Amino acid sequence: MGKSNEQVFSQVRGSRWVKRRRSLRYFLLISLVCTVLFLVVKKLLLHGNEATPSQNRASTEVESPATAELEGMEYSEVEKGRTLWTLYADKALFFQEEKRSLLHAVKVKFYLEDGSNVELKADRAVMYAGTKNLELSGRVHVRLPYGYTLITDKAAYSNASGEVYSNRPLRVYGPLLEGTVNSWRFDVKNMIGYGEGGVDFFINVSGVPR
Repeated sequence: MGKSNEQVFSQVRGSRWVKRRRSLRYFLLISLVCTVLFLVVKKLLLHGNEATPSQNRASTEVESPATAELEGMEYSEVEKGRTLWTLYADKALFFQEEKRSLLHAVKVKFYLEDGSNVELKADRAVMYAGTKNLELSGRVHVRLPYGYTLITDKAAYSNASGEVYSNRPLRVYGPLLEGTVNSWRFDVKNMIGYGEGGVDFFINVSGVPR
């Protein structure tokens, strides 16, 4: 006996409903995958955009051209008609916007009131136009009166306080005293040194007058 029209319609309707449910599941699955891919791509693009400015800034800083270049620079700091110190450099690059100068093969001679000199040498230095402060790097040597030498690899000079200072280890050589210290500052005008951390000195007894 054949199926009634109602039974056939019911089977067709059920088959369509199953197909619709399967199509809906596929659609939801595809939508979910697309959403995840969109978020991943968006995150990667955001990270890429965040890295670009810093890279551009670094590139700008390195490639920023000097306003002027000078061979054999000499500068003297004068106060009330008295020369406090004179700076010499084999080569100077001037950066107008940053108001600083990049110096090579630097020597600074400080003139003390008693007529003696303190001489500072460094491979490189940065001098700031407004303050006349110095940042020294490379081989940094400070020669003091009476045969003493201070040696480090990085230091700074404050023109306002007249001090050379650093948090880098310092080695001191002299006829009576030798040693090392981690953090230090030296008052050029008053010829007084201060140090702390890792202080290790010994007295050269053979150099002590008898």
